[in-house]
Amino acid sequence: MRQWEKTVPFWGAALLLVSAFMFVQGCDRSSGSSSTTVNMRKVFSSSEFSFQFIRTAGAAPTASDVNECLEAAGKIVDGDTESWYREWYALAKRVQRLGEQCETDGNAEMAGYAYARASNYYRNAGFFLSEKPIDPRITDTWSRSVAIFRKAAEMFSPPIEYIGIPYDGATIPAYFYRGGQGTERLPTLIIHQGFDGSKEESMPGGIAAQKRGYNCLIFDGPGQGEMIHDQGIPFRPDWESVIQPIVDYLLKRPDVDPDRIVLVGFSMGGYLAPRAATAEHRLAAVVADGGVYSVFEGVAAHWIVIPGMPQTVQEFLEWIRSEPEEFNAIARESMNYSLNSKWSMIHGMYTFGVSSPAEYLEKLSYMTLDGRVGKITTPVLVVDSENDTTFPGQPKKLYESLSGEKTFLMFTAAEGADLHCQAGAADLFWQKTYEWLNKILQ
Repeated sequence: MRQWEKTVPFWGAALLLVSAFMFVQGCDRSSGSSSTTVNMRKVFSSSEFSFQFIRTAGAAPTASDVNECLEAAGKIVDGDTESWYREWYALAKRVQRLGEQCETDGNAEMAGYAYARASNYYRNAGFFLSEKPIDPRITDTWSRSVAIFRKAAEMFSPPIEYIGIPYDGATIPAYFYRGGQGTERLPTLIIHQGFDGSKEESMPGGIAAQKRGYNCLIFDGPGQGEMIHDQGIPFRPDWESVIQPIVDYLLKRPDVDPDRIVLVGFSMGGYLAPRAATAEHRLAAVVADGGVYSVFEGVAAHWIVIPGMPQTVQEFLEWIRSEPEEFNAIARESMNYSLNSKWSMIHGMYTFGVSSPAEYLEKLSYMTLDGRVGKITTPVLVVDSENDTTFPGQPKKLYESLSGEKTFLMFTAAEGADLHCQAGAADLFWQKTYEWLNKILQ
């Protein structure tokens, strides 16, 4: 019998794991901090609901309206996922109708912003439905979110271009935000999310780039958005295989400066972006928000602190590999007690294309920069947030492992930017990021 089996009875350990899945989210989890600053921002007693609210409302003013969000929140029963779906869906429908009226009245730009807000609200309405993979409302909310954003994209001047980039027999779907009116070669950002984000909700990043004279390409990669929902292509660790065809595409455009292409990855994208830079050396800079050296280590950190569990990352991995059914039973039991656990695990199995918790974590074990980090020659901005515990210790580990030009940027509670991916403080994030980029790219 292993030492950890002696410490806590099997099902006792299961009950201790209800908080073990606060990880791997694409800007989608509260930190779990008990600080006064964090608690003051809680709209719901459910930390999960509160964070998703901040995530959605934080897209203001381009893709949300704060008071619209507050009005919906006031009608939601705390912790009730059906209530969550109902109220956000109703808001999305109402704002969509507003956009349709603006379009009828000939006000294309206002219609575009209304459609963008509706897209964000449809996305949020379906968020917690992921715990029921057969629920047809998942497809409905997802399809509506994408379709209405496509409509929004046509309303702006210049229009947001929807493009498809050939990729390994499939297509990488993306939006291109032009930073200029002509063919002047401009610096260009490539933006992607992490575990559960989509290219549509990343619109504020595209607008922020345009305002600063940058182009911006925002895409869904394997495991994300359209690529998993519509093409069934799961996550893969070798993100360089995804970024290379995107860079190939950008280099063919007359409005892209080939020497000023920047890659920005959020949340689990904080691993994916640096991983791409280990082999894609045409990038001028990389931003990892928050930085991740090893996805698996970040996940394991939430388990090994629990009494009765293996107490090192390596022991934890060996346990999963040697006793997968034992781990599966404990993981599934934890899902009965926590919305966070249930949602994270089911979404993880879906986006990684596996059918069990053990298989999912096994996939995560390959998402590491071990043996590769030394190949990164691109300047890297590693971002962390004071009360973000999604991948504990990983931003610092990534920063310390880099041997080339690097910068570490910590966002704080005093700035109101201490949550995962600075949720609710996007303007501050972009301000500081562009300050860094302008120095790197000059």
